[in-house]
Amino acid sequence: METEPQTWTVRELISEQGNGQLTPNPEYQRGSVWKPHQQQMLIDSILRGYHIPVFYFHVIEVSGRRGPNIRYEIIDGQQRLRSITQFRKGEFALLNPQARNSRFARHLRQQPCEWAELSFDQLPSNLQNRFLDSQVTVAEILDADINEARELFVRLQQGSDLTAQERRDALPGEFGGEVARIAGRREISRGHQFFQDIMKLKPRSDRGQTRQFVAQLMIALFEYSESMRFVDLNKPSIDRHYHDYIDLGDKSSTVDRFEELLDELWTTLRGWQGPKLRGHLVLHLFIMFHQLKGRYANSWKSGLPERVEEFMRELADANEKFRQGEVNDFHAGYGGRLRNNSDRSDTITLRHQFFMKWMRDRLDVRPLDANRTFDTFEREYLYLKSSGVCAYAKNTEICGDDTRMPFEASEVHHVVPHSKGGQTDLDNAVLTHRECNRKIRDKYIPPPGWVNHG
Repeated sequence: METEPQTWTVRELISEQGNGQLTPNPEYQRGSVWKPHQQQMLIDSILRGYHIPVFYFHVIEVSGRRGPNIRYEIIDGQQRLRSITQFRKGEFALLNPQARNSRFARHLRQQPCEWAELSFDQLPSNLQNRFLDSQVTVAEILDADINEARELFVRLQQGSDLTAQERRDALPGEFGGEVARIAGRREISRGHQFFQDIMKLKPRSDRGQTRQFVAQLMIALFEYSESMRFVDLNKPSIDRHYHDYIDLGDKSSTVDRFEELLDELWTTLRGWQGPKLRGHLVLHLFIMFHQLKGRYANSWKSGLPERVEEFMRELADANEKFRQGEVNDFHAGYGGRLRNNSDRSDTITLRHQFFMKWMRDRLDVRPLDANRTFDTFEREYLYLKSSGVCAYAKNTEICGDDTRMPFEASEVHHVVPHSKGGQTDLDNAVLTHRECNRKIRDKYIPPPGWVNHG
């Protein structure tokens, strides 16, 4: 069997199919399986001049009245060809990169797009010609009998299926490069020792498990440090961030902080003899380090390994009791939130609230500022717990605004005023607008639903 790479234009692909010279062989085809988004992205790639995968055509010589002529059978590329011809016929319009949830990389969303939301007939003539004159590579298979063509098709389809992370590894961009460097990828680096020493991961042979977890940690830090919120850490969210941060831009400094936090977490847990740490626990530990770093004396670190081991024992005990039909507070607050939708933002937020409160009650956390007021750690905890909504949102005489406030505009309020013996602890604290706090300062006005634990 002989293979000759040839350059065809999109116009020639459409023409040869239209005159019956280019046809699918039913043995090789799977029907129309591409989703509209895949079709639209293919055409967008062609218009941007991106190289698209090779087509494989079996060249068949047939006899006719006027002598032999050539036709082509499609061995591989039917979905791409169908997308091209359907777009040419006006059967779908293209995507708008600036539309919400468009799934384009951030740098593309910031650029104007001449063909956004247009079908072929709506394109100006220069863009129509750009599309039709675009070149693609066709591998023409010569001198092959039917069984050789079948064997080629099988081999093209039987490569090992890539994991989601291995597909991300193939994407260009600074975010993916940093993930590969920090996590460890065979051809790039050994990665940070934390993942091997503490989590017992094997980044050089786990087909991307470590890199996916590092990507999740980085995304969590990026979003939390910017907006005090957790985001989904599932596959669509990871994919979107790989596109968004092709160019890291101002996130480069956050990558530096990421490595500093990872170093501190590793140093604090170095020599760990307990069970290997699971990803969910490392995520909450990592964000806690971010919250405490630079704001608190390091005294809390000395007891952390013991508290982590205690937390894991309580989690295991809660899970065992759940299997026996008993649900305790630990399972309700944390363990049960590892079962369903564990990578969704709301579930992560609720778990983190429980984790922060549990750790805060057991660690020696001392603010660097000796002036005892509610500190940033407590304010962040209340902000997450309340979803950024003022505690007096339902009291129209004081607030009445039930929208999420910016973190910078929030304050922590003593429900039982400090001047009347109220304690500076989370049981006596709620989050309010700065203006609302001024209205009720030194007054005992419990917010709706508040329980006095004193």
